[in-house]
Amino acid sequence: MSKAGLFSTVFYLMKEKDMADAQDKGQVTAPTKDMDMGALVASGEALVKLENETQMMVAIQRPRDEVAILAASIKELSTYKSCAEGAVYAKPVGREIKCPSCGARTNYKEQCPSCGSTVPMKFARGLSIRTAESLASRWDNSAWSTIILPIKGTDDVQLVATFLDYERNIRHVVPKRVSRTYKSKFGKMVTIPADRFADVVIPKNTSVVLRNVILRSLPAGLKADYWEAAEKILTVTSPEVIGRMVNKFSEIGATKEMIEEQFGKTVDKLSGQDILNLRGMANAIEGGELTVDQAFGASRKPVATEPTAKGAPDAAEVLNGKATAEEVTPPKDTAAPKASPPSEPPAEAEEPKEDPKRANRIAEITPMIEPLTEPQEKALFKSCGIKGADWRRASDDDLKELMNKLIDLTLT
Repeated sequence: MSKAGLFSTVFYLMKEKDMADAQDKGQVTAPTKDMDMGALVASGEALVKLENETQMMVAIQRPRDEVAILAASIKELSTYKSCAEGAVYAKPVGREIKCPSCGARTNYKEQCPSCGSTVPMKFARGLSIRTAESLASRWDNSAWSTIILPIKGTDDVQLVATFLDYERNIRHVVPKRVSRTYKSKFGKMVTIPADRFADVVIPKNTSVVLRNVILRSLPAGLKADYWEAAEKILTVTSPEVIGRMVNKFSEIGATKEMIEEQFGKTVDKLSGQDILNLRGMANAIEGGELTVDQAFGASRKPVATEPTAKGAPDAAEVLNGKATAEEVTPPKDTAAPKASPPSEPPAEAEEPKEDPKRANRIAEITPMIEPLTEPQEKALFKSCGIKGADWRRASDDDLKELMNKLIDLTLT
């Protein structure tokens, strides 16, 4: 930060009355434009120390009422329906080790080796980002914040979330490094566009790291009682509730068949805990912590694609460096051409002259679309304004938007 910027920041923070009181007591020195950087920093540090001491004094004089905080938090669940529905998250972490039907060891397989029944999925569950924000807003005499620090020599950033409890004089800090590059499930290193990294990836990870530091700082009893109250509301099952959940997942690209295969039962037989896990999965997907592919990876069936023309490399070879994007050509029609009238010579077929950048983008998009189901493809194309199944003929702007949305689905 420049000297002028630092001066403005310190001067803004020091209100006239507070500054005058602090000056009278000899605690701080009023900033002036003639000060050097060291004096400005010292003045700012003195002010921060003064503010912390003031807040600690207020915390001692007005301690928080934990019973009232818990009661108000639980009342919020029953008052606001959306608050209860967004209270938890759930992420599938693999199959159960023991088959619930026969008790045999499953070796984490989808089908039990002994009885052949579908092995249910295990879930990692916890309180959501929205819940953490709600509880923290009621937890008096505390403060929390996040800062973003660039990492020198890279495009990565370091997120640091801090929670201060002035009443107990405790501070928790949770750091997290966020990289601008990642390896996709196809093995290709992808660099996230700068605007998407700043506007989507960093805010998403900031919310996650802030949730983690808040929940780490709150009492275990408060979190346990809140979870129990939310669980009672979220495990109520009925045909209407199940119908709403199926519709909700269809909007984000997951079919009823995928849900049934994930839980090993038809939707009309879903239990209360299954509904809770479904709600948690939906919250994790909407919060950017989970993709549909990660949530239903075992239940997604690849869509049949047109074969590559003989002798031409496929998109996977391009991504693996075995061929160039310019060598990728669309499959040619192998059917015999119709005979032209004798009076007219046959027209010569013109090979399309495609821009190399466009061909390279198509080559990158192709393997990312292959794992999608047909309903997911239609929903994705519709959201990008692409009409028809042949997305390769879309405009450059539509292809760019399609690429960005596919990056969201494959972020890890």
